Amino acid sequence: MKTCFKFPLSFTALLFPVLMLGFAQAHASGMSPDRTVLLIDEGQGEATINVTNTDKGPSLLVSAVYNLDSDNEDIIVVSPPMARVEAGDTQSVRFILEQKEPSTVQRLRRATFEGIPPNSDSGSSKVGMTLMHDMPVIISPKGLKKDLTPWKNLTWTSAPGKLVVKNPSPYVIRLLPVVELLPGDQTVTLPNTYILPGQTLSLDLPKDQRTVATHIKIKPANLHGYAADPFSAPIE
Repeated sequence: MKTCFKFPLSFTALLFPVLMLGFAQAHASGMSPDRTVLLIDEGQGEATINVTNTDKGPSLLVSAVYNLDSDNEDIIVVSPPMARVEAGDTQSVRFILEQKEPSTVQRLRRATFEGIPPNSDSGSSKVGMTLMHDMPVIISPKGLKKDLTPWKNLTWTSAPGKLVVKNPSPYVIRLLPVVELLPGDQTVTLPNTYILPGQTLSLDLPKDQRTVATHIKIKPANLHGYAADPFSAPIE
């Protein structure tokens, strides 16, 4: 009997090469996308990603897109959603944008790629391992200027027992969910690894906060999903 284990790759694992070392063996086989972030320009209407089967045998590549709870409109069609890929071959997967109305801000989705190997014989005790790659999909409005450091647009303010962060920009800002409070060594936690355009988050400050924080420090991700330099900003 064959058992299949699925291991979604976390945002953190994709961000930091040091953490990726822990997945080196897993990355050596299975379906391997040619990037860690998929960018779709609304003006072009679609984007393509190439996925290579690095296994020793054929697999069924299953590609999908899923929405966020806060933005669940189906706006992307995947073609093909399933395809047989021989060992060593590469399959191109198209992500076609089908928005009803043009957007004025970036929108975020997630894409997954999974290779499902053929079923083994019913009498086999072999254990099958599959690796599901899970990556951000960012849709940019037509004509939106690229901002290589969009996290600088975030504003940080204090309220009784709270730290309030707002993203007034049209950009999706991705970052590790731990916000350091300076001075001191305390932290607060974001609910997600992203802050959407126009979103405001109210974060609970530590109840045992020992010093009054005047600045924050975050660890953002750049446009291609890798760690950017840590960034500090004042708390207004």
